[in-house]
Amino acid sequence: MRAWSVVFAQILMLGLCLRPGHAGFDPFADGRARPRFAIAGPDGLRLVLKGAAELSWLDIEGSGGDGRDSSTDTRSLGTRSPYLRLDRVRIAPRLETPDGLALLTELRFTPERAHARAAWLDGRWHPSESVSVHAELGFARPFVSVDPQTRRAPLSQRIWWDQAEAHAIVEAAIQGETWAVEAGVSIAQMRPLGTAPINDASPGGTIALLIHDAARPLSGGEPVYGARMAAQYAGLRLEAFGFLGRLVPDGGTDTLRNQVEGFARLPGFERADPRRQRTDLWWGGGRIDWRVGSLLTRAEYVTARESLIRRSTALVQAGVDFALGHEPWFPGGAFILRGEVYRMHDGSVLRVRSTSQALSWDWTVLTLASRMRIYRRVLWLRLEHTLLRETRGGPAFNNDETTAQLELRF
Repeated sequence: MRAWSVVFAQILMLGLCLRPGHAGFDPFADGRARPRFAIAGPDGLRLVLKGAAELSWLDIEGSGGDGRDSSTDTRSLGTRSPYLRLDRVRIAPRLETPDGLALLTELRFTPERAHARAAWLDGRWHPSESVSVHAELGFARPFVSVDPQTRRAPLSQRIWWDQAEAHAIVEAAIQGETWAVEAGVSIAQMRPLGTAPINDASPGGTIALLIHDAARPLSGGEPVYGARMAAQYAGLRLEAFGFLGRLVPDGGTDTLRNQVEGFARLPGFERADPRRQRTDLWWGGGRIDWRVGSLLTRAEYVTARESLIRRSTALVQAGVDFALGHEPWFPGGAFILRGEVYRMHDGSVLRVRSTSQALSWDWTVLTLASRMRIYRRVLWLRLEHTLLRETRGGPAFNNDETTAQLELRF
């Protein structure tokens, strides 16, 4: 047995002794989705059911119609005609025990497929009033994931923490009246590299980003070690994090060779023996969250290396909550403005102007968003417009996007 497998098993044994909680972003955590439907069972067990259904209207810049719409991005950006879509239906059954353990799941249904999005054993232990220890084991988002506050996911989320990984996590926190300090470590199985679309309205095209995809079995799969630290005082929160691992050919260096044309032009590219290709993998960064009254701001920076590729993202976001004082209809909402940049550090070498090689492009993104609570915390309306500007060494590629989403939560 490999050494990292032994560490994984030891973290599992610790996790079995702890109480419920979640490190990363859980859209169905009690703080975001209050339990409404629960069934009490024998021995103090309780089954809680939560969920959401999302219906969206999407429109990409430009005229659609015959000769303009395409199922790929080789001639145009997918379907430019506005259309209505059932995004997904999510069901989140959760089994809670009186001894503090919980089995948390998220099932996702789309018109194309149904699958288990996440499932993990979760727990928390409180050795004293001010100290807590949290652990989890299973398939879930990386523990540095955060709530994006918008329908559209930021580029950093799309790349590094949108997809579930197989991991084990242990964290500790010390909390005072106005301050808190947290630290945690994780060990995960290497995820394969894949692609995710820049435009939500064109999910099957080639205008895409290189991402760390959902966990799956890999030949020669390697561990990825992670750590995070955070400190909070009043409304100010600082967080730093980092992950370290090693790429394997399956889903790693082979993916870079096959999908990124400019990869072969980078210094250090191994032509003679692909098995000797550089396999470095690391990514990390930090974020600052600051809340003053109803105003919440966030700044974030993430940088990474995957073999010979270096890239980074930066984000600045500001949002303001407002209350209308009406119950249960139209009680309030929020306005959000977010700016992002995505840069390939060797862009001049990697970049290819062809839309089939959009993985090599740089991006600047501006998102204007609003969300409105229509009825209690059950029915929500989101309106968003995103400006996308690419650097590709050619004419501008028009693909600004407008979306409207109606979300029903239960």
